[in-house]
Amino acid sequence: MESKTLILLCLVALAILEVAGKKKGKTKNKAVDEHLARQALDQLTFSREEQIYNIAMEVASDSTRQRATANDVTNVCSFYKCSEGKVCIVSESNDPSCICAESCIPAEDEESFVCSTQNVTYDSKCDFYRRKCIEEIPESEDLHYFGECRALPPCALSELQEFPHRLREWFSDVMISLSNLDEHLGGLSADDKLLLMNSRQAERHRYAVPVQWKFRSLDRHPHDNFLSQGELMPLRAALIPSEHCASVFFDMCDSNRDLLLDLHEWSTCMGLFPADATVEDK
Repeated sequence: MESKTLILLCLVALAILEVAGKKKGKTKNKAVDEHLARQALDQLTFSREEQIYNIAMEVASDSTRQRATANDVTNVCSFYKCSEGKVCIVSESNDPSCICAESCIPAEDEESFVCSTQNVTYDSKCDFYRRKCIEEIPESEDLHYFGECRALPPCALSELQEFPHRLREWFSDVMISLSNLDEHLGGLSADDKLLLMNSRQAERHRYAVPVQWKFRSLDRHPHDNFLSQGELMPLRAALIPSEHCASVFFDMCDSNRDLLLDLHEWSTCMGLFPADATVEDK
């Protein structure tokens, strides 16, 4: 089981990185694509292993489960996800929980740095959230983008108007690439493949499905048909260093200033026609 799982995850890694390579022309920085691909892989890896472990533990007897958790603290924490800047610990009753990390692994390269909304550079995302956890930095300070803080050029009106066209083209290329993969390897579901195929037959609707698909893929924690700032942050933070209009653009999308994006706001911002902005939620 373990060897088959490892092989599967390796294939998924290659597939996702291949997708990133194909879409790198749509953004201005190859590092952006690679970061998003590896982030998606990290999430998928955790999900796959968690499923396998939970199934095994469900069929195990109580005594077997107790021995597994008592004798292998690392194994327990491997399947208990803590947010950035926190680490897992196990109580005497073998219950896992999260606490602020004492330290973070030093960054291996400059791409590991992050810039906060206060224009302060931190060694890594872990370092930033660890400092927030222990209240070294105020709660109001958020992660702005990946990379060292720098002077970003102003966003000209012409650039702002062009940005959503490039963004939706990128979503489309990613979705097309994923449609060539099997679903169990991280590809599209059968329903999404059908939606994509039908959308390509009408030029007026060609971007509706990719834009709405991206909305659904970001709407995860929780799945409530709204994009919170936290759900949008991975995409936003990865784009800002090479797409300096990204921050202005996503702020503009929030037309009612409630710090949430619904599907209508998202679709309108991407330049879709009103008739394209409604889609059945999957």
